[in-house]
Order: sequence, then structure tokens, then C-alpha cells
Amino acid sequence: HQMKKLRPDVELIQAPVMDEICACNDCPYMKMNTLEKIKAALTNFKPEVTLDETLRLKAATSLNNMMKITSGQTVQWPEHFTQ
Repeated sequence: HQMKKLRPDVELIQAPVMDEICACNDCPYMKMNTLEKIKAALTNFKPEVTLDETLRLKAATSLNNMMKITSGQTVQWPEHFTQ
């Protein structure tokens, strides 16, 4: 795992698995991301992503939860993740 190699001092928490179709802890699309690509995107503001407001708000919820987890705060998971 590349993140564990780069940061052996931190605990990495895998996202919960919803079902056999949606396994966020083993997402092929997330595996396409690298730290270099993320740094370049944040530095250059490219590629630009345009979302409609409804989708943006849903994405913001996930991003806010990720930030809470990284700062040690408790996250209220959706019910379908806790069943």
C-alpha cells in the first residue's frame, strides 16, 4: 500500500464495504490517483471539475467526513454502512 509506505507512522482507516458491488476500500478509480496527481491538481487547479449543486452537496458530505476522520473526530455513518 503506497500510503502506508509513505506514512508508516499513521493509522490508515479503510472505508466500509457496502456490498459486493460497492467496495470503496478497493476502488479501481481511486487506485488511479497518486500523490503527485493530487498535488498537481491542487497546485494548478486542473483538471477543472464542474458539478451540479445537488451532487456537489452530496460530495461535500463525504469530503467533510474524511476531514473529520483525519482530525480524530467521530463520524456519523449512513445507516446502510452500519447494518
